[in-house]
Amino acid sequence: MAGAEAFFLRNVDRGRFEAANAAPVLWGRFTVASDFDGDGDSDLAVLDSRGQIGLLRGSSGGGFVSPIAASTGNDPDSVGLVDVDGDEDLDVVAAN
Repeated sequence: MAGAEAFFLRNVDRGRFEAANAAPVLWGRFTVASDFDGDGDSDLAVLDSRGQIGLLRGSSGGGFVSPIAASTGNDPDSVGLVDVDGDEDLDVVAAN
């Protein structure tokens, strides 16, 4: 998975930001953030226009581990988080 990077800036004190790690992703079109795996670190789901989604798990050091790629179908136009199956874990939903 390559083509672009997801950058984030860490808020270190009342709106003062510092550069943090970048993570390789597909060409980002939509991004949602949450703690998908329940480990206390923020994770990202990045959706691209080619029908791919990259799931990036946050690490305790403030970066991200290598993304997991999944296909979503042609020309997706949104991504969201919801507990679809009622197991109290967030699921990633993409619509096209």
